[in-house]
Amino acid sequence: MNLNTALNIVLQEFIMRNALLIVLLLIAHISFAEIINIPDDHESIQAGIDASEDGDTVLVQPGEYVENIAFGSKTILVGSLTITTGNPAYIDSTIIDGDSNGSSVVSMGDRNEREASTPTLSGFTLINGSTDYGGGIYINKAIPALRYLAIRNNSASRTGGGIYTTNIPYDSELVFNNLTLDNNSSEWIGGGLHCHARIRLITISNSIFSNNSAVHGGGFYVTGRELALSNVTMIDNSAGEFGGAGYCNELGIANIEDSEFTANS
Repeated sequence: MNLNTALNIVLQEFIMRNALLIVLLLIAHISFAEIINIPDDHESIQAGIDASEDGDTVLVQPGEYVENIAFGSKTILVGSLTITTGNPAYIDSTIIDGDSNGSSVVSMGDRNEREASTPTLSGFTLINGSTDYGGGIYINKAIPALRYLAIRNNSASRTGGGIYTTNIPYDSELVFNNLTLDNNSSEWIGGGLHCHARIRLITISNSIFSNNSAVHGGGFYVTGRELALSNVTMIDNSAGEFGGAGYCNELGIANIEDSEFTANS
């Protein structure tokens, strides 16, 4: 009997003898994930995030929350009742208002961490963010899932009026689904969205970009290796110099399916 065979036998015997213990440990790990209810458990969304740990869900009831929320490096889900009911009506009735106070409405990630976090934000309207980068959402060394969001009336003095991303790991994929980016503005690049990272793939589906404006890339400005648009409507976006609907910088491949570009300038 060689060494590898002997080690395999020992490992199999260990698993058989400790199968119950392994299952119990897995159950215990799963049970640690909590649902933190806002405002029942905490008055603000940020307080719920601060109390959360990786794997937790911060579940937000309908209402208007005037605050700027920061995920930091946490891998958590923050969502409205859309995530539990499947009803998109909660997007319009669950609002995070950045109060135009010089900060993004939502920020995600921590550039000083070794690994990028993978948070999820779902089921909100984000309004009145005003800052230099990423008025609506600022993403720095995170790979978030953004879905079922209305991102409206946000501005950036530099780039990314609606969403700004940077320091995303090179081989990552960003997935944006069921987004409405409307009436966001940037004084330079990417009125609706600026992806400032040469990542493997950016996927945007079932989304609307409307009435966004910038000098370059009114709807979006993307740097990456591949962009995939599916069922995306680009309407009434504008740019002062080029890319009314959008602009792709150093892009290798663009795949566009079932999408509409109308009245962009």
